[in-house]
Amino acid sequence: MSDPISPEPAAVAPASGAPAPFDPATVALTPPRGVVTVYSDIWCSFAHIAVHRLHTTRARLGLAEQVSFDLRAFPLELLNDAPSPRPGTDSEVARMAALEPSAGWQLWQAKDWLYPSTTLPALEAVLAAKEQGLHASEQLDLGLRRAFWAESRCISNRKVILDVAGDSGAVDVDALAAALDDGRSRRTLSEHAAVSRTDRVNCSPHLFLPDGSDQREPWASTWAGRAPTASAGRSSPRTTRRCTRTSCCGPPPSSRTRSQARRSPLGRRRLLRSGSVTGAAPRRT
Repeated sequence: MSDPISPEPAAVAPASGAPAPFDPATVALTPPRGVVTVYSDIWCSFAHIAVHRLHTTRARLGLAEQVSFDLRAFPLELLNDAPSPRPGTDSEVARMAALEPSAGWQLWQAKDWLYPSTTLPALEAVLAAKEQGLHASEQLDLGLRRAFWAESRCISNRKVILDVAGDSGAVDVDALAAALDDGRSRRTLSEHAAVSRTDRVNCSPHLFLPDGSDQREPWASTWAGRAPTASAGRSSPRTTRRCTRTSCCGPPPSSRTRSQARRSPLGRRRLLRSGSVTGAAPRRT
């Protein structure tokens, strides 16, 4: 099938020539047939599981030619006015690996100063790759998630992003580099952030389907120790409207319960016993 791209209406310039204000309410969330729209951040472990399962399920059902994924940005650092706290992501690895080992996980193995300070360049690259089709975009997105969660690569870095693009086998690296150089997708990233600030998109991941239904953060209840519940097409009770690092990706560094999985002997043993996690638990500070 053709490679459809879910419509995202651009602001139309008025007669004066000045750009019209962007209205998040005008963005189409329901995709066309054959497309699943996914709002998420690469930093989000729930999204890593969701995207991995989307790919594996599509392959298992033999629908690679019939179904595409439209990856859109839910940039947590812009919504929370802060980058992702590493203790939060480190504390998630063992539990998330137990839920979906094949997605690929490990505690951060590279030098501390190589830990990503932002995912905005990676999110922008995924959007820029849509110029080459949804297949290119979704393969780059999948590769960047694995690069961060399973390979401890600094996805803030332009060269790493381009290397991942080359490894995907689906992206024209020179064309992507040109798009990153002139920033042509940066406005789209800002528009996605504006949509994510509204009640129309609630969390990372938030999936939208062609039948008008949607699925919000399907594994959040499992992370909290409760059975997961379906919420397709309806609102679900939330303590926070946005998927903050506290609600979705672990406690922030200032929390009294900071990185419990790393600070207790039991937590360290669980991290090391998990078959999909490599590396020793970080030292207690």
